[in-house]
Amino acid sequence: MPLVPGPRRARAAIVDRRYVVHDEIGVGGMSVVYRATDLLTDRAVALKLLEPPTSQSSKPPSELNLVPTLVGTPEAKLAPTAPELPETDTGGSPKGKAAGYPSASQQHLIAIANEFKVLASLRHPHVIKVYDYGFDSGQPYLTMELLEDAVNFREATKKLPPSGRVGLGLQLLEALAYLHRHGVLHRDVKPGNVLVTSGGQVKLLDFGVAALRDDIPNFAGTLSYMAPEVYARQLPTEASDLFAVGVMLFEALTGRYPFDASNAERLRDQILNHTPEFSVLLDLPTQVSAGGDERAVDESTQLATPEQLKRARGRRAGATSNVTETTIDGVLRRLMAKRPEGRYSNAAAVIADLSEVTGRTRPQRASDVRESYLQSARFIGRRTELEQLEDAVRALQAGVGGFVLLRGESGVGKSRLLSELRTRARVRGLSVQVRQAIDGAQAPYQIWRDPLRALLLGARGLTDNELSALSVLVPDAARLLSRQIPPFIAPDPTIARDAMFGAVMALLAKQAAPLLLMLEDLHWMGPESQSLLERILPMTLRLPLLIVGSYRDDERPTLASELGDPDQLWLGRLSERELASLTTSVLGDRGGDPALIGFLAEQTEGNAFFAVEVLRALAEEAGSLEAVRPADGQVMTSGMDGVLRRRLNRVPSHALPVLELAAITGRQFDLELLAELSRRDDVEDLLLRSRPVVELSEDRWRFSHDKLREALLSGMR
Repeated sequence: MPLVPGPRRARAAIVDRRYVVHDEIGVGGMSVVYRATDLLTDRAVALKLLEPPTSQSSKPPSELNLVPTLVGTPEAKLAPTAPELPETDTGGSPKGKAAGYPSASQQHLIAIANEFKVLASLRHPHVIKVYDYGFDSGQPYLTMELLEDAVNFREATKKLPPSGRVGLGLQLLEALAYLHRHGVLHRDVKPGNVLVTSGGQVKLLDFGVAALRDDIPNFAGTLSYMAPEVYARQLPTEASDLFAVGVMLFEALTGRYPFDASNAERLRDQILNHTPEFSVLLDLPTQVSAGGDERAVDESTQLATPEQLKRARGRRAGATSNVTETTIDGVLRRLMAKRPEGRYSNAAAVIADLSEVTGRTRPQRASDVRESYLQSARFIGRRTELEQLEDAVRALQAGVGGFVLLRGESGVGKSRLLSELRTRARVRGLSVQVRQAIDGAQAPYQIWRDPLRALLLGARGLTDNELSALSVLVPDAARLLSRQIPPFIAPDPTIARDAMFGAVMALLAKQAAPLLLMLEDLHWMGPESQSLLERILPMTLRLPLLIVGSYRDDERPTLASELGDPDQLWLGRLSERELASLTTSVLGDRGGDPALIGFLAEQTEGNAFFAVEVLRALAEEAGSLEAVRPADGQVMTSGMDGVLRRRLNRVPSHALPVLELAAITGRQFDLELLAELSRRDDVEDLLLRSRPVVELSEDRWRFSHDKLREALLSGMR
């Protein structure tokens, strides 16, 4: 939805007992976005709440949406692939499969669920970050990163010279290049869905109608930015998103919309049959200055003239070859071609031409953009294992709990599989809590503390005695619940432990929604945490409580028998075919190179984490992802330990002590605790400079992989 600054109206409320809502910051046709504070993390977030859809009749024709349908269209013979939606019980909390909601249509429910499902696995500096998805009184909500003082693309371009407007377009194209590499079509690219921060960073948002390239459920979009083939009910492609970028750039550079939008029918005819007046682009000023006079060329404020481009190409080509001229009107003509095959086939090609139009050599991709391809490669394979886990989730929706262990070696993809399961379970309306055990953790019950904090907000009817016992494990329980809690007093440790265990069991029994509890790296679980888990496991037989644990079977082979031999899933290494899919999701067509796939298979033997690390090392050696090729052996001479050390060596030296402290506390770490331990007030800035060793996941800092944390700890010994 477009984040249109509207009247700041206060909404004194707490959503889902976790988010304190402050004021309105944006409004769209089906939802409102508020500034809010997350009680669990004490961070400001943007909270998107579904509200009754408003009539679009007051909008100009060019701003009308083609609303997605819930059934396949006869023209394309498509079937819907919308996420399953939860039904509501009489209290309004999510319960099971699709049913009606009193205040919103099913299509809008599908849109907000789809937005979370698409965004949850994406990490890119020009794509909005999503944190959480849930339900409050039967209505879905979404939390995202809060962009303070951001304006939409149209407003941002008004303040910039032509090359600055093109620069914003280049950032948008970087986002689309990333999405398309992951097989995602946005399908509603328009100025209102592109925000620009006060620092000039572009963020693409509103993924409510986004879809996988091979799984288009309906036709959708905003009329004025829809490609001709979408009007003609043909399947959209990457070129359809690029058409919208062309319209946006035309509008930004000329100050006018390229078609007659006096009414919807006229607009349709214009987009299908009319060629815009691209000649007006030739009148753009070659220099932009305060006085408007012609001065020496300043590349930071101008579009290059054809003569300048020709001279630059001549210098690069040794002045020996004839190179076809690329001009801004030529780029936009191609972006807005009527037939998709006449347009650019990918965003990278547009980026290259637009960079040339600005008279500059295309810069290497920033490290954070490159990392977005490496850290969030598409979910590959694991279909059988995911289906079995989803069967357990469907049973949980029906009120049947269980306990499943996922086993495999380090780096094989257990966390990635559980991340995919977490997203799908949340879309189904389930409460999901995740925690990881820590190697050598000093605090008793370490694996339980964070989940219990979150679950405390969702429990109903806990007694003072239960809250008192829980406060031992959740010291800030009184603050979270905004109530007084009596101090916990027990005559001896055994009674204290039994009271705590009883309170935890009461907390689980009094949850308002079915609960999926995901406990990672149980091979590192301490004795206290294991005792509590063993006490809880029988509850899975009588409550809607599903516990999914993961562990390294090569490090603790007896764990399953210690926990009563539950159902187990074994995760093996990737096949060569799956490695090919992984490399293609990162590198594009170059990832299908048989020599590269064979090299990766030989070096990593199908270990997913190692495969990504090798790709990262090759990209660093080559200078870019686009230039990656099978190594001559020099990159890998030191083995995987050397590859990990190489990655750590790129962290600023003054950040290493902070990372070492973080490694001691666990894979996921608390920013305030780290600041206190390190006695520094610039910890977050150091973490930002330490990517890709660390990352933000669901608004919490953590190491990108435990192998990196282990490498840091190993270097300290």
